[in-house]
Order: sequence, then structure tokens, then C-alpha cells
Amino acid sequence: MKNIFKNIFILIVILKSSLFAENFEIEIEEKKLYNSHIWKSLLHINDDKPSINSKDFLLSFNNFSLKNELISNIEKIKTDKNYPCKFPARYFWITKEFPSLKNDKNKCKEFYEYLEKTNLSSLDLIFVSENIKNPSSMMGHVFFKINGIYQGKSRENAISFFTILNHLNIPLLAYESMIKGMQGYFILSPYQKQIYTYVNEEERNVWEYKLNLTQEQQNLIYYHFWELKDIDIIYFFTNFNCATIIDNMLAITSENYYKENPVFWTTPKNVINKANRFGLINNTKMIPSVEWSLYMINDNLDTDKIQSLKGMVDNQDILKIEEVLNNQNITELEIDFIENYTKYSYLKNDSISYDMYEKISSFYFEKDRNIINFSNYKNPIHSIDNKQISLGFTQIENKNFLNLNLLFAGNTIYDDNRNYFAENSLKIGNINILANKSDLVINKIDFYEMKSYLPINQIIRPLSSEFGISYYSKFNNLYINDSLVLKGGFGQTHKLSPDVFLYYLTNFEAYLDKNQIYPILKPKVGINIYEIYNMKTILQYEYEYNLTKTDYSFHKGSFNQSINIKNKHRFDFSYNLMKNQNKESKNYNLIYNYFF
Repeated sequence: MKNIFKNIFILIVILKSSLFAENFEIEIEEKKLYNSHIWKSLLHINDDKPSINSKDFLLSFNNFSLKNELISNIEKIKTDKNYPCKFPARYFWITKEFPSLKNDKNKCKEFYEYLEKTNLSSLDLIFVSENIKNPSSMMGHVFFKINGIYQGKSRENAISFFTILNHLNIPLLAYESMIKGMQGYFILSPYQKQIYTYVNEEERNVWEYKLNLTQEQQNLIYYHFWELKDIDIIYFFTNFNCATIIDNMLAITSENYYKENPVFWTTPKNVINKANRFGLINNTKMIPSVEWSLYMINDNLDTDKIQSLKGMVDNQDILKIEEVLNNQNITELEIDFIENYTKYSYLKNDSISYDMYEKISSFYFEKDRNIINFSNYKNPIHSIDNKQISLGFTQIENKNFLNLNLLFAGNTIYDDNRNYFAENSLKIGNINILANKSDLVINKIDFYEMKSYLPINQIIRPLSSEFGISYYSKFNNLYINDSLVLKGGFGQTHKLSPDVFLYYLTNFEAYLDKNQIYPILKPKVGINIYEIYNMKTILQYEYEYNLTKTDYSFHKGSFNQSINIKNKHRFDFSYNLMKNQNKESKNYNLIYNYFF
């Protein structure tokens, strides 16, 4: 009799469990919960595939689907008391949909320690902008900041996804970062230490965007950080980078946010622009680098005043500095100049000692100050999108072509770059194609190209620079066949007025075709002019001097007129002339560009 009751009890449990599971599957199917944008975001689904393809992350790894993964997670909740400790965000969402699964008896010591020490009060989206001297950093970096309180003190932590570059072999680096994949690291670190590195060592600005999230959305992201800490994640420069992982997390906020997929790949600027567009950014705070602050002050403070204040710091005239700072008529901009130039002299020029830096600092630290708000000054949210597609008409030596250009990431010198301090260009993957009835030509490929025309001023005298690796077809030159081109050079830029930039550089190029290498000296002078109605004119002259065959040397002149419309469209008309005593080549272009 005892065995009969035991068997009946076991049968009831089995039937109840089976019915329980069946009801869950029915409800899952009815609600289509596996198609929820939240579920897809927590699994980092991009283009209908999981970007984190790991057995530790996907419970249905061997037979993955969104539905199978949801059922597997529900079954795991029912059978594994440690599930909430490993996947707290999933547990939070699933038990909200199925409250009967909730079990508050689970003790997750390490997870609760994480909650206690970080003690989230709010989340910020952090954008680290470009180094003003180095357009290669122009894509920026994006991560989260956890604002909290621990043991009565405010505490800020950074949550960041990145990879480590172990070498500078460009072809190998391209293969590893875009095809093979590199080891990704998702870490929690002290925020202030990280910001000090960006601002003072790498000379980059930091923008803090306060996120407008519900408590549930905030908790999901906060708990999800924990889920990623021990997962083996592969980093891809184009497919799954710091921006992709942040974008996936923010997609929990709405179905529309999730559905708006970027074209080609997600960049840090895409993330902050998208977050702003969907109303996720509440307010903005900016932490400027010393160099950026000095450029800003130089643009807004009288030249004579700068020279006077600069001389006091250079001469370490303590009495004069103290007298000026105690003058009631001193402006906040003047105090900012003394503060930043003193810091610059100590950190960068090493022209004053630490003791002198501390002494001068004590004067302005003691003052009651109205800190200048930089948050809307050259805010990257207002910059143009960093992908472009162009279509137009080109005439080369009386031959007409349809001109198609695709820039996968970056910007060009023809864009409205006034939200940067420099006239600059960064091209990562740019392809230009010419076509007519008889020809289809890959005219040019820029694998990587950067130009930085950062103007010198009375405070800072940086070098302007260019560097690139490109492929040119014969249409780009009068005497060289299809070639791989390595190029680079240095010079200076002068800001003649707020809207006029004059630059000159000594560039070197090496053309590598099938037969030989052509080393070329290529001095260049140019002027960029911003005009009314968002127009921009660029005039350039280059002398291309072939070091091995001087009769293959040419004068090259170019003119480009651009009209920028609402940061989404640009129209270009350009004329280029290349000639020497024996040959001449002209081309005309009329091009429409769309930013996305």
C-alpha cells in the first residue's frame, strides 16, 4: 500500500510538471515572448543571429532559436537554484512574465556583493571623443557609467567592452579585427581613473549623457552587466564592437529602437546619436582635455589678454597671478585660461614644477566660480553621421562616367567639420567606382586614410599630418598603372579667421605597381573656406615630383565647392587639373552625397 501511494505521488508530480511545462509553452507561443525586443537584446541578437556565440551564454547552443532558448531558460529556472546568480537580468524579465517561477530563497553572494558595492542610482552613457591631434581616434569610444553610493560615499564605476591591440601590423590587424575576431574584455573599473587617462594622457574629451530610463529598464541593463562578466566574447571591429554591445543593451527600451539597425556597422557616434533621437538622453556634461580647453579659450578670448596671462605663467610670476585672480573684474574665461595653461605647462611642456603648479592652483581653487558649461560647444551629437554614399557624374579627358562612392566609416575634408577643432578627414573603407557603357572601373580604394589640419596658435603649435594606404587605378594618374599607394606627410595649418584655414605639408608617396616602386615627393598647399548657407570651398595645389623619373613630375591643382544641407546631404562640384610640359589631364565632378 505504501508503494502504491508513493507511485501515485510520483505520477502526480510528473503529470503536474508536464502540464506546467506545456502551459508555459502555450503561453510563450500565444504571447510570442521569444520575439520580444527585450529577449533579443539580452541575447545580443543582430541580423537574427546571436553575436555572443558561447555555450556559457546560450543554453540552447546546440539547437539555438529564440524560442528554444527561452524554454531552456525557463526549465533551468525550475531545476537550478543558481540560475538567478548567473543570469539575473533574464531571471528578472522571465519571472515578471511568469511570476509563479519566482523563488526568493536563492542566495547569490557574489551578485549581491556587486549590487551592494556599486549600489546603482543612475546610469550614464559615456562617449570619449577624438584626440584633436589624431583623427585615427575620431570614431571615439562608448561605454556605461554606474553612479552609486557605497558606505555613505558616492562611487562611480565604468563598464566597458574593448579589445587589446598587441601589434601594429596593419594587414594582420585588419584580418584579426574584421575576419578572425579578437579577444573581447568586458570589465568593471573605477571611473575616475579611466577618465584621467582619457583626458590627461590621451588628450580626449569625455561627454557624459544622463540616461532617461525607467527603473525596470535600468535594472535590466544593470543586471545584464553581471551576466557578461565571465563570458568569452569575441570582438570584431565591424560586427561586434564597443558600440554594438551598448546599442544591444539600449535596445531593451523599445521595439522601435531595436528594429532600427545601422547600415554596415555600429560606431560610437551612431550610439549617442540614436540614443538622443529616441529620447534616452536627459542632460549632458562635458569633461574637456587641457588642449581642447585651450583651443576653445583661444577662439573666445582676446589675443592680447592671452599673451598677458600666458606671460605671467611662463615667468612664474606668483605675485602678479595672485593679483590678477583676486581682481573682481576677472572673467571666468580668464580664470579658465590660467587654470588650463598652468596644467598644460606642468603636464605637457614640463616647464613648471609640481610645487609651482600646486601654488598657482591654490589661487583659483579658493575662488567661488561659475563653471563654464561646455556641454553644447562642439557636442558630437551635432556632428554629421559617419557613413556616406555618393552618386554623380564625372568627366575624365572627355569621357563621361557615372560616379559611385561608398564610405563605410569616417568623414571627408569636404564635410562640414565645424564641430571639430581641426579640418580633418578619416576614411576607413572607402571605395570609388566609375562606370559607363564600355567601362566598369574600381577607381580608388582607401583602406585607411587620415588627414589632420590642426591650426597652430599662440599657445599650442601642433603638426598637421596625413597618412594613408590606398589603391589607385590608372585614371588617377597619367603615367602609373593600377597601384598600391602608401602616403604620409607633415606640415602646419594657420587659422586665418574663424572660417578660413590655410595649410601646407611636405608629403611623400610610394606607388607600387607590378613592375616597380615610384617614390614621390609631394609638397602641398591648400585653403579651406566656410561660407554662408553652409557652403565650403577648398582650393589645393600640389607638385608631384617623381624621385626616379623626373619627366614624370606634374603640377596638380584642384577646386571643390560643397553645399551641406542639414547634416544629411552634401552637393559637390569639383575641377581637377594635372599637367607637365608634355601631358595634361582634366576632370570634372558633380556629386550628391548622403550621410547615414
